[in-house]
Amino acid sequence: MDEQRWLEHLEGVVPRRGFGNRMSMYLIALEAWRRGLQVKLFHLDNPDNKMFVRYTISDGVKEYKFDSSQGDKLTNSAYNICENKDLTKSVLSKVGIPVPEGKRFLPQTNKQDALDYASEIKFPVVVKPVSENAGKGVFPNILTIGELEEVLDHVRMDLGYEDIIIEKHFHGTEYRILIVNDEIVGAVNRIPANIVGDGYSTIDELIGHKNESKVNNPIISTKTIDKDKEVLDSISRHGYRLDSIPPKDELIYLRNKSNVSRGGDPVDVTDQLTDQMRDLALRSVQAIEGLDICGLDMLVNEEDDTCVVLEINTKPMIGLHIYPIQGKARDVVSPIVDYYFPATTDYERSNLYFDFELALSPIRNYVTNELHLKKVEKVKKLPAKRFIIKGENLNGDFRGTIRFEALKLKLNGTIREQEESRKVTIMIAAEDKECLTSFEDFIKSQITAYGITDIRSSDWEGSINQGFTISTIPESRIIIQDLRNEEAKLRDNIERKERQLKRKEEELKNNEDKTNKLISTMRKKDNTIIRLDADARKLRDKIKDLHDEMSKLYNSRSWKVTQPLRSFAAKKNRNKKEL
Repeated sequence: MDEQRWLEHLEGVVPRRGFGNRMSMYLIALEAWRRGLQVKLFHLDNPDNKMFVRYTISDGVKEYKFDSSQGDKLTNSAYNICENKDLTKSVLSKVGIPVPEGKRFLPQTNKQDALDYASEIKFPVVVKPVSENAGKGVFPNILTIGELEEVLDHVRMDLGYEDIIIEKHFHGTEYRILIVNDEIVGAVNRIPANIVGDGYSTIDELIGHKNESKVNNPIISTKTIDKDKEVLDSISRHGYRLDSIPPKDELIYLRNKSNVSRGGDPVDVTDQLTDQMRDLALRSVQAIEGLDICGLDMLVNEEDDTCVVLEINTKPMIGLHIYPIQGKARDVVSPIVDYYFPATTDYERSNLYFDFELALSPIRNYVTNELHLKKVEKVKKLPAKRFIIKGENLNGDFRGTIRFEALKLKLNGTIREQEESRKVTIMIAAEDKECLTSFEDFIKSQITAYGITDIRSSDWEGSINQGFTISTIPESRIIIQDLRNEEAKLRDNIERKERQLKRKEEELKNNEDKTNKLISTMRKKDNTIIRLDADARKLRDKIKDLHDEMSKLYNSRSWKVTQPLRSFAAKKNRNKKEL
């Protein structure tokens, strides 16, 4: 989208590459800082020594801690409810909020039980982890038992999400609604990653064009479409290959999930929310006591005018509403700072901004654990000017000379090298207009020394960097940011592999326990068999002894002598029976 559609007070403030997952942190911290509030960045200690940066905002009396867009006015109870998607649905359904029919399946649950449940509620179904965000581990619109079985194995074994939910797939348009202190401040429709045919480009080329179109939008510039298995399978389902050329204007969805982090597009739809949708969203938030700021996901079937609430996120991605690709950019940050510091609501916002990367650098490099940003002493819009200078020798020495003079005059601003050779742009601001005049006179005094051929000045209405910096063509910063994004992806993969390894270790331990129990049982059985075998041998020996004794008796002289008596007694017994 065109940059002029974005919020005026943020133009030129956020670099086109954005700040990744720290965008919400910067936007809120910047708004508070511009109101003269105190901002502190700090590293959160953790056992794994990972780089968790948090921040606080204070007015000198009250101080609040923030993690991205989540502040500490959020109650633990509300956090726990929203963190567990199954519990969220349970709480909402009890007060009559429509939610998708579904059921939770714990890690120890038999896979067949999950398959049977899906058949019971009828396909299509959705599989999602109980506690996860940004669409991780979510697989919608599963159509068959075979597909579901494959997804379950992938989610549990490959991704490591063993505690899952299976729910009925609800067909409709998805809305992310941002709510602050019981007020809807913005809504976006997150469209799944897609391309549109132009009649002559291949699908591979169209994906490349789509990724290039994201470059100048800070919220999606790094959220490109990867040609992974899901995308390739989707292309195949449409009957295409990467080298296929789809017809002009054909819309091809490359993913089922609408998450911006997976290449989706945010479109502002705040003004399109119906009264029914607004009422449902607000009643949902009010059903969870202590829920102050959240992003609520709602699906709306516009054919039969039905809707369901999918989940509620207590750490919403607020950049979606500030940098949509279509629609109106919404200032959703001011309501957050208003809520935490209502006394600053009517403050005039400073036109200064601080360099976020520069502020993070000493923390990221472990030079310090915390950094207090220099406070804006006078909260007002400073007078500012822009100079466009052309010349023969506008080199590093010239830029250094300009910076030294700006600092001497206590000016804020930047000198920027332009891609057009022999040209620089300077933006400066000062509390005293006379300082701006003195600075302009200084530039004119350098005409001969640096071969300046043209100086053009004008009033500047945009934002101004705090202090004075030299900005060269930002290739190195883009490379660094790309490396950091790649590092974040690798870290996610490592964590996923660690979860898989832990699960395999637990399985191995369980198998070892079962094997040990089986060995113990077999040993007991072996001992029993050995004991019974010994008893059998003893019994056989006794039987043999009895046979030997009987044989001796039959062959003895006394047995032979008494034979007539035994015969007579036997005959007498037979006669008695006959009578």
